[in-house]
Amino acid sequence: MIASYQNTTLYSRGIFHAQTQTHPGRASAPPHPHRRPRPDRSAGAGTGGHPARLTTVFAHCVKVACFSLFLANKLHIPVNTHALLRGALLHDYFLYDWHEKNAGHRFHGFTHPATALKNAQEDFMLTPVEKDIIARHMFPLCPIPPRCREAWLVCAADKYCALLETVGSLLRSFRPRANP
Repeated sequence: MIASYQNTTLYSRGIFHAQTQTHPGRASAPPHPHRRPRPDRSAGAGTGGHPARLTTVFAHCVKVACFSLFLANKLHIPVNTHALLRGALLHDYFLYDWHEKNAGHRFHGFTHPATALKNAQEDFMLTPVEKDIIARHMFPLCPIPPRCREAWLVCAADKYCALLETVGSLLRSFRPRANP
């Protein structure tokens, strides 16, 4: 299940437009019962990720959600599945491209959980467990540890998925090229 999301991009799946990187049906989508009504806002480059990278923020969040659920099932940890999946899908909801040269992105690793939580609270009605997952998924970089099992699982899954994405990207960059 997790392997099926390897190396997917929003562009290849047609979910996001290449120029604007916003969801094509966002303004006209029917209201969701857990979503607060709010005017449409451009998601910016953060939702699509850096064009040179194979893993987008969306694909990363899906992988983290799948692996978190896999860990909970494999380790027989009782969790609130709904909160676990929503928190994992929103844990990097910071809506900017942190790879761009910008002074505001210098401390991205330390600040993006608070930004993601603020954005998620503006767009969704979150439970305390979902807030904990989003705000504390960067432990130990952010020193306050998670308070619930779901947040610990997402924290571990996030580290694991980020490691695989980074190592995979490095391995692809050192792949020998064919001689012309």
